[in-house]
Amino acid sequence: MKDIEIAVNARHLIYHQMEGIGWFSYQMMKRIVQTHSDIHFYFLFDRNFNDEFIFGNKVTPIILSPPARHPLLIYYWNEWLVPNLLNRLKPDLYLSLDGFISKRAQYKQYAVVHDVNFIIFPQYLTWSVKKLYNYFFTKHIHHTSRLATVSEFSKSEITKYLHYPQDKIDVVYSASNIKKRNINDDEEKKIKSQHTKGKNYFLYASSIHPRKNIVGIIKAFDEYKKKINNEDQLVIVGRFFWGKKEVMNTLNDIQYKNDIIFTGRLDDDTTMLLMKFAKALILVSHYEGFGVPIIEAMQLGTPVITSNTTALNEISNDAAIKVNPDSIQEIARAMQEINNNYILVENLIKKGYHQAKKFNWDKCAELLWNSIKKEISTIT
Repeated sequence: MKDIEIAVNARHLIYHQMEGIGWFSYQMMKRIVQTHSDIHFYFLFDRNFNDEFIFGNKVTPIILSPPARHPLLIYYWNEWLVPNLLNRLKPDLYLSLDGFISKRAQYKQYAVVHDVNFIIFPQYLTWSVKKLYNYFFTKHIHHTSRLATVSEFSKSEITKYLHYPQDKIDVVYSASNIKKRNINDDEEKKIKSQHTKGKNYFLYASSIHPRKNIVGIIKAFDEYKKKINNEDQLVIVGRFFWGKKEVMNTLNDIQYKNDIIFTGRLDDDTTMLLMKFAKALILVSHYEGFGVPIIEAMQLGTPVITSNTTALNEISNDAAIKVNPDSIQEIARAMQEINNNYILVENLIKKGYHQAKKFNWDKCAELLWNSIKKEISTIT
């Protein structure tokens, strides 16, 4: 009997450059490939790949170039290169972990859609990116036979905005990408010396984008500093995607701009250490489909301040201080609570450890595989 064959969109597996979907792809596919050695996988890359991403001897890597990063090239990759290849391979399923599927494909397709922020905040996308997402998601997502997503919130949003049948969407969640290790006694002092001149700090760690509410965090930190006479800093880790001018203008308007540090993107270990020793992680986005940083912070024993809306409310449960992301005063008061209430902090840390354990990649991969099996009845 012929092996079951699954082709996988591996476009986001980029060595030392992975972000949300890249890490999701890595963690999920590594486990699925190694658990199901009887399945033949084709990994479709758009550039040279690292051997680390070939998770088993039944993974066949294929490069479809040119690299698909510009909207026109993403369209070309998904609507021409991929279907032309798959028409030759004739796999049992095409698995797209970034949600992009093909109208031209004449085979069974399965997609993971992480959120629909492109519908909620279209003003933060270029014209070409808006066209791309509307083409692939709003118009053609129904060419998939089934979907997965990462939270109950995202499931409800996909049904609401993409009109996709709710009974064909499975929630598989996400998890922490932190690489935990033994930490030496002097590392807290060292990391603070390197980034905050030895001072305590609150941390934001994610991409910098208007929907992430960076301006709100900056304004709230300024209000916090006006009320609390201390030397606390705000460390913002991540690269700018959109809205840099607004952030810079906000900095120029506040009193404590010299206490705010932008590090840019950092390596995983440095980010982990900064998160470990922060007074609290602040993730008060206007919109999130999951919110991986809050699980990572909880896993490290760091208190979390997050939004009482979208998936952040669902994923954090009762293990975080929750605020209205539109209220500068609420965010500032949450920082004050972290600073003033030691008992609250200890309780948040304890609850955070418990909440983080609910999300692990082994469980997530099992959920995704069980969902995929619904579409290929011959997989055992």
